[in-house]
Amino acid sequence: MATTAHPHADDRRGLLSVWEGSPFGIAFLNVDGHIVDSNEAMRSITGYDADELALMPVASYTHPDDNPESVANFRRLLAGEIDSYRVETRLIQKGGGAVWVDSFVTASRDSPGAPRTAFSMVQDITARKLAELALRDQNARLSRVVETQAEIAAADLDLGGVSELIAQRALELTAADGAAVTILDGDELVTRAEIGSTGPAARISVPLLHRGRNVGSLSVAKDAGMNEEDCRTLELLAVLLSSAVSVAAEREARREQVEPLVRFETIFEQAPIGIGLVSLDGRLVNTNSVMRDISGRSAEELASRNVGEYTVPEDVDSVVEPSSAGSTPKSTPIELGQVAYSAVLKRLASRTRGTRGHAVGLARGLVPREDRDTRGDGTVDRDRADAGRGAEVRTDTGE
Repeated sequence: MATTAHPHADDRRGLLSVWEGSPFGIAFLNVDGHIVDSNEAMRSITGYDADELALMPVASYTHPDDNPESVANFRRLLAGEIDSYRVETRLIQKGGGAVWVDSFVTASRDSPGAPRTAFSMVQDITARKLAELALRDQNARLSRVVETQAEIAAADLDLGGVSELIAQRALELTAADGAAVTILDGDELVTRAEIGSTGPAARISVPLLHRGRNVGSLSVAKDAGMNEEDCRTLELLAVLLSSAVSVAAEREARREQVEPLVRFETIFEQAPIGIGLVSLDGRLVNTNSVMRDISGRSAEELASRNVGEYTVPEDVDSVVEPSSAGSTPKSTPIELGQVAYSAVLKRLASRTRGTRGHAVGLARGLVPREDRDTRGDGTVDRDRADAGRGAEVRTDTGE
């Protein structure tokens, strides 16, 4: 007797082939959340065989952090509140590892009135998810490094404070057990900041460079070992630290320049003799209080007028006489306005490249001399002083 093939046999074999050969995990779940039927891909994703999957609810091997959402969605599906849902979740494999899956679950009812069951298709998205998480972590670390740079600038920290902050940030961003910053000036220790334990753990050290020279290191110790992202983070933090070293060096250089200036200004103002800076056109552009007292004029007036305008005629030539580079300072008694006779020392100041030449004048007040024409009150005859106003003092640079 001839056997007649079932009219849908080929269709069923085709469906079975798709079921078993699908790259996606396919499973049927009962109302208790157990997988009652699964294909090879599903068993490969979970690491469990068909019998093991049938004995365990899916919730038992869903990651604890993702389980509440998965259970809530499944209950709503069985209650008829929703017809399907899609979720990205983590499953705990039989070997203990975690696998990320994109799971689409839809309701299934075999016959009218039968309890709802579920049909699920699952795709392994571990590689994509880990890449997304790595990128998110990388961006978060980069943002934290940028925030650190802003903190350093806003707080105006010294080198010790910067070192402490960088060590804390290295510990935080690499999840290390300990971090240390060492900054040297040659063989001399400038500062060291150490946080946590830097014992016998895996250690990585990044050099700190200033003008191509090694000036220290940023080191971390981590029992779990360092990955490439940890190394990149340390390199970025090392750049910030190297920049702080440069800023500290520039600040120290400025301090070394300012301190002599402050000392000079103190001497300039407190000197017992008059001191004035004479411009090329013969004006006292900068004077101390003694020089202003000797001349009887304000700083503004001295800066705006040629010295020859308020020097008596017979002394103008002594003031106007050129000074040359390297000349010997000399004292010349001259009469300044109506105040007194003064011994004036003129010396050509050294001129640096790109600056205008000038001379420094030093004046010491003298007792008015009897051989000079004075009024009865001892002051200089103003008419004689005014007669010299046509003369001008100029500083000859000798160049």
